[in-house]
Amino acid sequence: MKGMFIKDLCIIKLQVRFFILIVILAVMLAANGSGASFFLSYVMFVFSIFTITTISYDEMDNGMMYLFTLPVTRKQYVLEKYLFGIFMIGLSAVISLLLMPAGLMIQKVALNMAELLLMTAMTTGIVLAFLAMAFPVQFKFGSEKGRIMMFILFAVIVLVMVGAEKILGMYGIELEAGLKQLENVGAGVAAAIPVFAGLLLYGISIFVSVRILEKKEY
Repeated sequence: MKGMFIKDLCIIKLQVRFFILIVILAVMLAANGSGASFFLSYVMFVFSIFTITTISYDEMDNGMMYLFTLPVTRKQYVLEKYLFGIFMIGLSAVISLLLMPAGLMIQKVALNMAELLLMTAMTTGIVLAFLAMAFPVQFKFGSEKGRIMMFILFAVIVLVMVGAEKILGMYGIELEAGLKQLENVGAGVAAAIPVFAGLLLYGISIFVSVRILEKKEY
């Protein structure tokens, strides 16, 4: 499993220019007024989607048949992908937390560290939930059909998030005000809730993906 993780890190190394471009683009958009929430969502979702892309790389030219001749079980393969997903989410969160203050300074916006950490925790929970749904879809349908299903899944998540915001707005509930209320509960407790919920879905998803991959023929 360690070898599989190193393999995925090598794939990242080949794509390092792409990731640098994504981060620079996100900083530019944030500096132009897109906001910290957009920066977080953009960077973390792009990094997490690349985790799914590594499966497509593995499937190229019947690569899965070769991989499973190595001393790695299908369960270990699934666990490595989920661990790699956690790594990519953590990496994107660290990059965001390091660069967002600079973007806020350019906009001359006051830095509220508690709100920033809470926003990061909420985005982390959403991205974990996204990967929890995306991994089984990718393992089930493969790279070609999985790409279409991923697009549909991403569109549904965006529609749900936009719809939820609109519904809350109809009842006079603002998202920023909600964040302020959560801060009053305690930044640590408020940050732990979305992350815990995301990790719970992530854990359930592991069992689903293992069952799917163990039944799949290559």
